[in-house]
Amino acid sequence: MLESIRELRRRKNFTLRQLSEKTGYTVSFLSQLERGIKNPSLDALRAIAQALDVSLVSLMNNSDYTAGSRGETGDDAGESGFCVLPPDGRRTMPIDLPGVRYQLLNAQQLAPGHAGDVTMVLCTLQPGCSSSGKMVSHLYTEVCFVIAGRIRALRAGGEELLGPGDTIRVTPGVLHDFYNVGDAPAVVLAVTF
Repeated sequence: MLESIRELRRRKNFTLRQLSEKTGYTVSFLSQLERGIKNPSLDALRAIAQALDVSLVSLMNNSDYTAGSRGETGDDAGESGFCVLPPDGRRTMPIDLPGVRYQLLNAQQLAPGHAGDVTMVLCTLQPGCSSSGKMVSHLYTEVCFVIAGRIRALRAGGEELLGPGDTIRVTPGVLHDFYNVGDAPAVVLAVTF
C-alpha cells in the first residue's frame, strides 16, 4: 500500500513538497511513509487520499493483488458479475492506532482499476479504544452497523450508545468518534460513500 502512495503521487506529477502542502504533513513524514519506515494514522491516509483525489481503497490496492480471491476477477468480473473476497484475502490497513484494526472488505481488491465511491471497512475496537483517537470529520457520508460490542458514538454536542444490530449514519462534516465502552472487542461494519 505504501508503495502505491508513491506511485499515485508520481502519476499525478506531485513532488513530496506539493503533497506536504496539500495534506499538512511534513515532507519527512511522507517520505518515511513511502519508504515503509512509518505507519500512517487513519487521518493521514484520509488526507493523502483526498490530496491525490482517490478513494481510501485506492491507496490499499496494488494492481497485482489477487491472493485469496475466488471466482472471476478483473475489471468487469467476467460473465458472472461476482467477485468474492474471503476472510483470508482481506487487507488490514497499516494504521498507527493501538487497539484498532481496520480491514478493507471492498471487492475492488479483486478488480483493480475500479476506483469506486463506496468503501467498506470492518473495524475491530479493543475495550476502551477509539476508532480515530480524536474527533474527526469527513467529506463523505459514513454508515456504521454494530456487529458486536457496545459503542459510544460521540459528536459535537451529544452522543449515542449503540449495541449489536444498531446502525448510525454520520453526514459529511460532522465531528465524531466511536469508542468501545464494553469489556470485549467491538466490531463495526463501516460503509462510506
